[in-house]
Amino acid sequence: MGHAHHMHGGMWGVDMLAYVPKAILFQKDLLGLSEEQVQKIRSIKKEMNQAGDNHDAIEKIHEQLESAFKGGQFDLATYESALKQAAEHAVQTRTETARKAQDALQVLNDDQRTRFLYSMQVMHQWKEMHGMKHKMHKHKMRGHGMDKESASKEAEQEN
Repeated sequence: MGHAHHMHGGMWGVDMLAYVPKAILFQKDLLGLSEEQVQKIRSIKKEMNQAGDNHDAIEKIHEQLESAFKGGQFDLATYESALKQAAEHAVQTRTETARKAQDALQVLNDDQRTRFLYSMQVMHQWKEMHGMKHKMHKHKMRGHGMDKESASKEAEQEN
């Protein structure tokens, strides 16, 4: 396993946590979710998407990074401040993602949670066996024979 794999928490790295609600919904019939559970998970998924879409904060950080290079000069203090804000934003976003993943798992009963976590472990092991990278890209998860346009349409329908 590579360094990045360990750095991001093994199987439960940031990328995987972001997909917990979607993966639960994908398995709703296999897990035997009630309509109430499905609605709660959808709500959590929507909250998670909204938390990750803080474009204003990201834009402000980009503006500060750019301002460090104004007038042919380089302002290290401005650059450092913007980097610290970017790091803080990343920590907040990832913590919120983990919180929402935990909330989604708590909607499941013990049996459903055990079966879901087992399925995720099996998927992870299958990917490792087949030499697939652990990284999942938003709106770019494609199965065999699925082109980019079909995958995008499918992702939009789920959101």
